[in-house]
Amino acid sequence: MSCFRIVSRMTEGNVVESRTIINRHIESAFAAE
Repeated sequence: MSCFRIVSRMTEGNVVESRTIINRHIESAFAAE
């Protein structure tokens, strides 16, 4: 959860944007597998 905390800290107030970034990372991770 540390990564999520860092992302949320970097994107204070931009929860939607951070969510999109996280979703993209998850999609890329699944695509890699």
